[in-house]
Amino acid sequence: MDTLQCVSFRDEILICGGRYNNDCYSYHIVKQEYKRICSYPSEIRLFGHKVVSYTSHTDTNTVTIISFGGSFTTSHNLMMRYQSVWEELSPPIQNANENESQSQVKAKINKWIPLPNRLDLNKGYVESRYVGAVVSGSNNEFLFITRKPHTIDVVDLRSFTYLESHIEEPLIKWNYLEFDDHSVVPLNNQKKQFVIVNEKKNWLIQFNEKSKRFSYNTLPECFFLRRHHRFSCCRFHNQIFVVGGYSNESYKLTNQICVYNTDEYYWSKCPLPMPRNLADCAVVANYNLFSLHVIGGVGNLQSHDSHFALIVLSERDIQQMIEYWWKHSGGKPSKWVRDIGELIVQYLTN
Repeated sequence: MDTLQCVSFRDEILICGGRYNNDCYSYHIVKQEYKRICSYPSEIRLFGHKVVSYTSHTDTNTVTIISFGGSFTTSHNLMMRYQSVWEELSPPIQNANENESQSQVKAKINKWIPLPNRLDLNKGYVESRYVGAVVSGSNNEFLFITRKPHTIDVVDLRSFTYLESHIEEPLIKWNYLEFDDHSVVPLNNQKKQFVIVNEKKNWLIQFNEKSKRFSYNTLPECFFLRRHHRFSCCRFHNQIFVVGGYSNESYKLTNQICVYNTDEYYWSKCPLPMPRNLADCAVVANYNLFSLHVIGGVGNLQSHDSHFALIVLSERDIQQMIEYWWKHSGGKPSKWVRDIGELIVQYLTN
């Protein structure tokens, strides 16, 4: 399956449909099993949709998923309140609408329903290559949608209404910011920052809620992405991973993994490429289990149902693991635990 959309929730990867496939599944990382969640309505044809998710500080048992886009002939604007299909739905659902009973709220769990206020997130754009979306804000209250050539829409998720916002004039006047085939990656929710990645240039975008204005900084160009598109991106701690893609020069798919360090502002190429050449795949990070998951995609002129997991350990992750070992060993870890910890840290810092 290709052009599929995935989000992460706890120990699960939620797969929300793909090209001409309306089924949604949960992959449990620990159990290494799939379980069906639901399907998109039968009248919806998926080919170029976007899916984002966000959680609430007051309800950690569920995650809200928003889906929009569709295809050239049909588009949709839907949302789902997801509660793990690996658990019983018997516990009370929090944050129920005052006018709805618990049973009414429970009946809407794990089903696609229309967005409130009949909100239209598409605005005539249905090809996902030229549209990006990301949720940000200290309380996940804003949805940012980037559209070709250089438009950024802001949706207030508390009211499900558009905000009037403005990109600084130089971006439009100089035509410096051109959203072609691009990906959007959240960076700092507190500062409402996100990164736009494409083959030509990369930008750090920040939204000022008070003035309703965007500011931007250009980021280093990635030489490895020149004349590439149909790649996939995600962030893991202070690194942005760009996986696969299609080269307009060689007319071939690639198996490369490019990495941008957001603290030190440089690009590198991962020495360990993907097992196969891929484009239009989904890449999602799971912080609980230190892993990136690459699912589906196109390779050798056919769709793949492959699922690869990459274990990603930062120095901070390793320190947390060592602290965990120390705590659970009663403060007397074996010598090999200390030695391997020192070796790993030395390797990462040299």
